[in-house]
Amino acid sequence: MHMKVTKRQLDLLVREALSTPDHMLLTEEELNEIAPFITSLVGALGRGTAKIFGDLAKMGIEKVGKWVAENPEEVEKIMGMLQQTAEKLPGVQKAVDQIGDDPAKAVSLLQNPPEDIKADLDKMLKGAGEQLEKEEECECPTPEETDGIMSKLGKFFS
Repeated sequence: MHMKVTKRQLDLLVREALSTPDHMLLTEEELNEIAPFITSLVGALGRGTAKIFGDLAKMGIEKVGKWVAENPEEVEKIMGMLQQTAEKLPGVQKAVDQIGDDPAKAVSLLQNPPEDIKADLDKMLKGAGEQLEKEEECECPTPEETDGIMSKLGKFFS
């Protein structure tokens, strides 16, 4: 007996298989949309740095602000993360609007976030921290590996 499975269903299945039932600060939907970006952030930062960043992110914006001040060269990766989540959280959108493409503004904003932006930045970072922790815990495949699995499995499904 043959079962038809779409590529999308398969993708969701693969992603579901990789997730853990831990509590999340962002909604499942928000997380699903930023998860691939967070995975790529782990790649961009490197495992060690991603672990440090993840631990800080779970503590929220203040800790991340301090870290960014000491590691300004990493701020563009965080700017990317902000841009990815901007449309989901209004405060993050405001942050992105204020920063533009200026890493110096990003460092400064992350160190002293305005009150109207702080809560959403905190929520996003804590969600990212949890996601990074999950990345650490499971030997999750990279997006490339997942695509590799998908293309191999794709031969068997329509």
